[in-house]
Amino acid sequence: MNSTHLEQHPYAGRAVVLTTKHQKLELIAPILESELGVSVVLHEADTDLLGTFVGDVERLNPARQTVIEKARLGTAALGQSLGIASEGTIGPDPSLPFARSDIEYVGFVDLDLGIEVVESYRSMDIVAGEIITEPGADITEILNRVDFPNHKLIVAPHRGERSTAIKGIGDIAELNSSIASLSAKSSDGKVIVQSDLRAHNSPSRQANIRQAALALARRLRALCPECKTPGWGLVGYEKGLDCSSCGELVEHAVRAEIFGCAKCSHKEIGKPISLEADPSICNGCNP
Repeated sequence: MNSTHLEQHPYAGRAVVLTTKHQKLELIAPILESELGVSVVLHEADTDLLGTFVGDVERLNPARQTVIEKARLGTAALGQSLGIASEGTIGPDPSLPFARSDIEYVGFVDLDLGIEVVESYRSMDIVAGEIITEPGADITEILNRVDFPNHKLIVAPHRGERSTAIKGIGDIAELNSSIASLSAKSSDGKVIVQSDLRAHNSPSRQANIRQAALALARRLRALCPECKTPGWGLVGYEKGLDCSSCGELVEHAVRAEIFGCAKCSHKEIGKPISLEADPSICNGCNP
């Protein structure tokens, strides 16, 4: 978007509060400022209270809901109406359960307009792993696999309080001392060594957060054709196609994307994605 169009955008020149504990300002702010012409203001908050990767604080709500909760923390703290935050979920992929993926969510709230917009980015490019070990064991293979020390680590007791975990480990001396000290707090003398997936300690996750932030910025850049509210984008799919082999209706086959407004009820159907359903997803052809 050129500078003239930026000046005409409803958010141009306005402040957006970014709520984070883990140094996401440099990941998200340049993208929003470039794409929307906003000024991103940092609000540092203990977002670990909403859940942690290591499990010492359980995340009670889905990531999509949590990211909006985070964004609202900043607007309330600084008395602003625009807020943004990010949240990630890393584990078995929803479509490929034997593979690990990183799904990053970036959420935005506009209290004046009463809208919430969330975009996500799913990637298989995430460096993550863990091992159960004990003092003196050779863990060179796992350290190479998780790109240590470029990606930092967490050590926690295998059978003990997760709250005693040592995080942000970035050198071998600290790693060895952490294994030794926390093995003594584990009932079986073992520890879990795992990737520290907090954003400031995981370069591969940082790249995915940037992609999610870009997706959100571009969605906010798009205005509703009807009411001109920012956040026009994909809201669902039109489904139902005839099988190309037997002609039977395949109700779950995607026909086209549906685009909608974050505020009003206006929707538009995009260009057809497919005209017929593949027989491989047809119940008639594959009962």
